[in-house]
Amino acid sequence: MGSIPLFSVRPIFIMITRFIILLFILWGIGTPCVFSKISERDSLLRVASQLEKVLLNHPADPTHQLELGRVYFYLAVDNEEFISKGDQHFRKMNQHSPNLKGEANIYLAALHALRAKNATWPMDKWNLANKALLDMDKIVERYPNNIEIRFIRASTCYYLPFFFNRKDQVKSDFLILVNQLSTKENKYPVSLLKSICLFIMNSQYLEAPYSASLKNYFNSIKG
Repeated sequence: MGSIPLFSVRPIFIMITRFIILLFILWGIGTPCVFSKISERDSLLRVASQLEKVLLNHPADPTHQLELGRVYFYLAVDNEEFISKGDQHFRKMNQHSPNLKGEANIYLAALHALRAKNATWPMDKWNLANKALLDMDKIVERYPNNIEIRFIRASTCYYLPFFFNRKDQVKSDFLILVNQLSTKENKYPVSLLKSICLFIMNSQYLEAPYSASLKNYFNSIKG
């Protein structure tokens, strides 16, 4: 058999390339995780300001460090200028709060994913996203029982384009989270637990028994 002439292959290659570029552009328009919908920018800015004042007087307080880091991340989802601020904050946490290294690192990886979302060139998006995913996988593997860490990966990957092939992993994370949630209530803020439940329920990824179990747990959360 003779080889396929180049002139017949080139248009197909161009079409595929344009299709991939379009997918990346659409990904940039989308929202990569739940947190942009938790609150409005002004409300988050007020909370950030309050936490910054607390940390001026108690700079080593790990609870408030993590709370402020979360707020910076929530803001960064829809406000690119907060990516660098969040990055700096979590890097400091890595140095000064060894017990929160897992949380700091997963948010650093998620911020890296936001850089991928905001990047202009498809290849930059691809490289940044894959670096973020690789880091997330390593962190979840190291801290498999940490609900917040697993949820950050799951919610980020939920919005990825199909060609990242993460749908099965997201479903698996959701199922693990459903099983873990009821035993971790005292460790995590009620607002975070409720947000995790709502996100998973709204995803419609769960089969009926798991969905019902999660809904019962959500209704039982106090606060």
